[in-house]
Amino acid sequence: MPTPDSDRRTRARGHFPRIWNLMYGLLRKLASHAETFYGAVGIFMIAGIVIAVLATLGFSELAERVLK
Repeated sequence: MPTPDSDRRTRARGHFPRIWNLMYGLLRKLASHAETFYGAVGIFMIAGIVIAVLATLGFSELAERVLK
């Protein structure tokens, strides 16, 4: 089984691979600290919620600037 810091991928992760690699590496590191499966799922859910909120705020700021 690979360690949490290793990556089994042989291909790049589409556009902006450095950002994706950083994000997935951070999530892997956070999940490795969870003591249970549900703890890891909770970490991923919280990370998803944070990303969704930030994306929504960014979109609303962009929409506000376009409407001005």
